[in-house]
Amino acid sequence: MQSSVSRRAFLRSAGRSAVLGGLAATGFLGLQSVTGRNLPQACAAPAEIGTPLVWVWKFSADGSPEVIREDLAANALGMLLKTNDGTSWMTRFDATEHAVTGPGQVEKLARFYEDAGVPFHAWFVAQGLDPIYEARMASDVLSAGARSIYIDLEPAEGAFYWQGTPYDALVFGEELRRLSPNAIVTVAPDARPWQMPKVPILEYLSFSNRVAPQSYWATFNSPTNLRYLGEHGFNVGPEGFTPELVVEVARATFGFAGLPIDPIGQGASPPDHWQRFMSASAASNMGPVSLWRYGVADKASFPVIRAMHESARSIQAKPRALDEAGASALSGDTSADAGQMAPVRVSEVTSSRNVAECR
Repeated sequence: MQSSVSRRAFLRSAGRSAVLGGLAATGFLGLQSVTGRNLPQACAAPAEIGTPLVWVWKFSADGSPEVIREDLAANALGMLLKTNDGTSWMTRFDATEHAVTGPGQVEKLARFYEDAGVPFHAWFVAQGLDPIYEARMASDVLSAGARSIYIDLEPAEGAFYWQGTPYDALVFGEELRRLSPNAIVTVAPDARPWQMPKVPILEYLSFSNRVAPQSYWATFNSPTNLRYLGEHGFNVGPEGFTPELVVEVARATFGFAGLPIDPIGQGASPPDHWQRFMSASAASNMGPVSLWRYGVADKASFPVIRAMHESARSIQAKPRALDEAGASALSGDTSADAGQMAPVRVSEVTSSRNVAECR
């Protein structure tokens, strides 16, 4: 008996196969069109270390915009504000007058934070029920002043979080890259490897610039999670799920993507845990980190994050100097540092992919 296959089902299968085949054959995570159109490739993520960000869920839970701005500005941290959940703006969930009602309010908030020297970024929860509309909302948020957009991609919990299909993820990515080809897009999935098959992570990675694993060492420190870690080959010590272990898990889970990894840490943790988390992230060439979330964070961690980030920036400046010395050596300069070799940086890797520069 010959079975019929709907066009939508065929495109779903073909679209996912194109992404998987592209990953396996080339290692390049470029968006594959599900309609046959030639699309612009995702732009290269900036090579320099960006500002650590603090996630804000909603003002009714996290605090007033003024207090948040003051804290972030004092500690040279950036803002990562939730703008929508699926196709619903945050005014549906946040009763305050400052809640996001659309692009106009995003523009006001972006100006409010940027005027104080606080870099403004945005995030939303991907649902996939109306991927075209979600993509247009994301593009509107970027056009309104958000420096980048983070996509919270988590397995479904009832009617919450991801509800769509892998095909819907491709449709979203195609529309977003059509509207905002040079935007910085970061996908933020759960760091635990057993959660990855529950969401269309390959499809989202195909049009993202960076990946930000949700890396919550205290939240994940349960007997069930520790047992799963052992089953996945991780060595769990007497402390359980530590800041160092969660970084190792994030690297092992998403290192295959070839994208910069910017882990999200547990806000409700003491400063010494943040020092350990950031040290482990730096040792694995990850970062900048971000903190979930302002309303539950130990504010004593903010100065630690600032100090460690500034230290990382000073270390990063050295390869640039070495690059200049290497160029001088090639031109015949025999100064003392000319023969030193600079380590490979993100800019060198992305340039080999021939991707567009982000603006």
